[in-house]
Amino acid sequence: MLPDSMGRETPTETTPVQPHMDRNVGGFDRILRVVLGIALLLFGYRNRDRTVGTLAFVAGSDIFATAIIQRCPLNAVFGIDTCSE
Repeated sequence: MLPDSMGRETPTETTPVQPHMDRNVGGFDRILRVVLGIALLLFGYRNRDRTVGTLAFVAGSDIFATAIIQRCPLNAVFGIDTCSE
């Protein structure tokens, strides 16, 4: 234990971080999400003055983000894993 700025003892051990954070999106699923996400982002941007454009942009950003981080909460809930490790 090391003292902090107030003189209190603080633990020196840290919690290990999982490097892969339970990936569950990969392969064809990931490629499809990237393509669909970019398509929705472009559609949303071109129609940003309409509600459907805003909704498409939000949906596209979510789908694109799940492809990039390789983690989808809905896949986790339903037990779907498309990663091949």
